[in-house]
Amino acid sequence: MAIYNYDTTAKRVGKNLKLYDGTSWATGSDLTQTDVKEIVNEVYREDLFQLISSKYPEYYRQVAYADSWIATGTVSASSTGATLVASTAIFTNSMVGLIVYNSTEDETAEITAYTSTTTVTLDTTINDTWDGDTIYILGQEFGIGGDATDIYEVETIGVKYSSSDDYYRIVDFPRTKHDAIQYGGERFSKIMPAGYMTTLQVSSVLTDAIGILPQFDAKVSNAIELNYIGKPVALSADADVPRLPSSLPLIYGATARGFEQRYMFKEAGYYEEKFQREKISMISQFKLLASADTFKPKVPRRFGAMHKRRI
Repeated sequence: MAIYNYDTTAKRVGKNLKLYDGTSWATGSDLTQTDVKEIVNEVYREDLFQLISSKYPEYYRQVAYADSWIATGTVSASSTGATLVASTAIFTNSMVGLIVYNSTEDETAEITAYTSTTTVTLDTTINDTWDGDTIYILGQEFGIGGDATDIYEVETIGVKYSSSDDYYRIVDFPRTKHDAIQYGGERFSKIMPAGYMTTLQVSSVLTDAIGILPQFDAKVSNAIELNYIGKPVALSADADVPRLPSSLPLIYGATARGFEQRYMFKEAGYYEEKFQREKISMISQFKLLASADTFKPKVPRRFGAMHKRRI
């Protein structure tokens, strides 16, 4: 595992670049200590992480959870007939077809039309019976955020359609939205749910999202289990240690980039070669699960046949 923290790694790179003498950083140089640390992060997150995660995804594997609802609010006294009015802006036009769950009355209704961020039309008459109640908009598409903002690759998605479910059902994934919904009349089963990747605008920002089919029709906490490869966060504190099997590729790679920025291409080429060699060595020698393996001698099949009198 990497033995050098963020500060020490930057200093090792600084020594190679003749910018750090073991005591202080050179002043008036075209590269500063801050520049070197930025290069270290760049090589770590944009090069080495991608290499290691493609060979050993379990080294960066993470799990995140999401509830079955995408919005919640309180019903306004202005609601009447089949018109549902929320006391705050919680609706979007993409919610047409989704289920509204009234947790106070333990009732559900489908949104059939969108009027505004506070008003929608339901498929059933509520009049004033929902006034003041708490409602949840049960979702189909969920923006990836919160704990999973560092997502790099989705591995599996599990769902629970009921709070009484003991296990997550693994979603048929990955597929595109247009592959999952081609005609508009498809039917999906909770026994074998499907999922797809898409993009949503969350607060006017394009955000990665996942779709779940069939959509949720019950309020379930932690209804979605997202197993994914998470991109490591940028090193910031001096004591931060990069999650790498070895420190050498990061040091050599950052040194090569540093010389490139200083237009010292001969030196850059020298360290680039060392960088590439160390990457190969790191991957070939890295065995994350080696200590957990139990090796047993493999007995030829003919011995088993002899034991059972087959020959």
